[in-house]
Amino acid sequence: MSQPLNLQIEALARALVSSAKAGEWHALARHDRLAGELVKKLQPVPAHLSEAFHVLKSSHQEAMDLVDAEQQRLEQLLAGHRERQEGLRAYQQLEENP
Repeated sequence: MSQPLNLQIEALARALVSSAKAGEWHALARHDRLAGELVKKLQPVPAHLSEAFHVLKSSHQEAMDLVDAEQQRLEQLLAGHRERQEGLRAYQQLEENP
């Protein structure tokens, strides 16, 4: 027998956050897609599922905040690499044209 729908929704909410925390981006994308499909399918949200949907919404926001933080970290890392690359090019030009 499968779990009641509210427990399945809450499990999906936990999966969103745990995959984001673990940096499992493919799993996060899959969970995000499932959450989107579920939200579309259950509109308007039945009253008995409103608490589970609140948990899902909060968890989705937490997961997206983690994604944003990782994106910013990677952008900073990339900017550092670009700066080093520019420095190496400038050094190379100095070496080639003393």
